[in-house]
Amino acid sequence: MSINVLSPNLSFTRGFRNDALFSFRMDGVKYGSVCEFALRITLPPAECVAYGPVLRELIPHFPFSEREYFRRKIDTSKVYYYGETFPYGSDEHNMLIKRAIRCKFFQNKYLLRVLIEETGNQPLVCIPYMGCALEVLKPEEFAELLSDIRAEELCHRKNSEACA
Repeated sequence: MSINVLSPNLSFTRGFRNDALFSFRMDGVKYGSVCEFALRITLPPAECVAYGPVLRELIPHFPFSEREYFRRKIDTSKVYYYGETFPYGSDEHNMLIKRAIRCKFFQNKYLLRVLIEETGNQPLVCIPYMGCALEVLKPEEFAELLSDIRAEELCHRKNSEACA
């Protein structure tokens, strides 16, 4: 039996969503959620400086429909990260989102524990539902990424026990 990592019916999967408020740091910047990160990198650098603090306060309170409305109001054809510009949806953009998700999990031990203890070694799938933000990743990429994170953490724990 597989586990849908975005199931609205399983309480433990709520933290896996990109709009879940589990903060993380990436390249020295703190983000409140993966969703905040994804929106902030769509803003040109000057706008990000101006709107970044506002986004940090507002995004957690935005329902999905309002986040989508905000996205339509800005040019999301490009993403900006540390002086580089990439096309929205490009491999580089995809890798940034994956890095953000990895940071979120590896910096939040609670999420790692839930991912490992609640899913065991069952296959993970991702079946999005209305109002669920996946950002750039395809559902199968998201499930595969969480499977990889789980495997890495289990390997790390196994190696740590061997060294103890």
